[in-house]
Amino acid sequence: MKSNQELTNDIWNHIEQMSQTQDRFADVLLKNGSVRDTSTLPHDVRERATQIINEIDSKPKRCWMNARVAALLDDCQYVEGLVLIRDFIPFEHAWVEIGGHVVELTMVERPDPPEDSVYIGVEYSTPEIEDAAKQNRYSCTVTNGLEFLRRMEREN
Repeated sequence: MKSNQELTNDIWNHIEQMSQTQDRFADVLLKNGSVRDTSTLPHDVRERATQIINEIDSKPKRCWMNARVAALLDDCQYVEGLVLIRDFIPFEHAWVEIGGHVVELTMVERPDPPEDSVYIGVEYSTPEIEDAAKQNRYSCTVTNGLEFLRRMEREN
């Protein structure tokens, strides 16, 4: 099994390859992304995360919506980026963080991130989430929505 450092190197290499195909999401991650804290959640964070999962009625396969709804709560930070679990292919994902800890709202292992996983992401504020949602209803990611807004502003 690969070490955490090997997984981290793999996901950064994947992001660099994505960027070479002019993938805007990858460009944002390379410029602003960071490795997130996937350590075991402290007891108080796990309790709060469980409350949030129940409060927002978190659903599988709806990471973007689950994270957006949870981010409206005062103690949650919206983050989106890429996740690599063990030796699987990295995938785009959204989650929240409480006190700097990744809180998984969507996967089976919730609220803890899966074992042997690396999360690389960019934080977005509530106004950024709302702006992206208003202006670009066709993109589920805030990153792509904000890139769309910036492109529109440059063209006008």
